Amino acid sequence: MIAVLVAVFILIRPWSGRLITELVAGALVAAVVAYVVPLSVTRWNKQEALTAFRLQTEPFPFSDHFYTCGEASAHFGTGTPQAKEYSLFSSTQGSPTDSGCDRLELWEAWRRVKVIDLAAEQQAAEAITSGFETVSVNEGAPVAKTTFTVQTHSGKKRTYSLAKLLAQ
Repeated sequence: MIAVLVAVFILIRPWSGRLITELVAGALVAAVVAYVVPLSVTRWNKQEALTAFRLQTEPFPFSDHFYTCGEASAHFGTGTPQAKEYSLFSSTQGSPTDSGCDRLELWEAWRRVKVIDLAAEQQAAEAITSGFETVSVNEGAPVAKTTFTVQTHSGKKRTYSLAKLLAQ
């Protein structure tokens, strides 16, 4: 509707002197576009870089999407472009049961790296915060020295090396 009113306004006005008005309007539009487009591209690129960095360095919000008995994370090179975030989550293939979680999932930030289906005697215990312990993880610690210890439903502990999980 607004476009029709603008078109009527342009057509009804006298034709003399329109060339100057159109040139001024065209120059104004070109100036606005020349300012807005680079600004938009710059802001878009900054947000894309920030999002890419966050997806590499922040853990996947696993418990927001899946049932879990526990989790642990290892951070490497925090705050640098080479930063890594590894998380080990316990989960279940079906509905939650009294016997614990029957699956371990290793994630590198927001990317699932490995899924390990556990035998009945290896199922992870129902524990939200203490189901896993992160051992030998310091800022900048090498992946080879990082292990995750899982408390099983039977009370035993099983240790998984991050390096071996990544190599398999």
